[in-house]
Amino acid sequence: MPRILKIKELENRKRALMQESEVYRETLKMEFQNLRLYTSRTQKKFSALGRLNPLLMLLAPLAWNAAGKRAFPKMRIFSMALFAWKMFKRVRAMSSFFLKRKERKRRESDEEEQTAAAI
Repeated sequence: MPRILKIKELENRKRALMQESEVYRETLKMEFQNLRLYTSRTQKKFSALGRLNPLLMLLAPLAWNAAGKRAFPKMRIFSMALFAWKMFKRVRAMSSFFLKRKERKRRESDEEEQTAAAI
């Protein structure tokens, strides 16, 4: 008789552990979903900085000159400005591809948020 009670006790403990495991599994799924949402929101917040980055890199030599660290001849300033303008046009042409890609990712993350909200 004590052996039967011990087996039933072990079975009850096993069921309780299985239920607890299922709760932890669902919690982990929710935490991963929260992590995905957090990263997508963070990417959206900092995406404006990403768009400005090429422009800032192109204007850095002119800012250096304006700070008075090094005196450039007028012709050199003109050539730097022309170079910056050409590079800006190239970067802008290439950035359209990346912006379309970001737009697609943003739409996918919005869809994920909507499905997460529906759950």
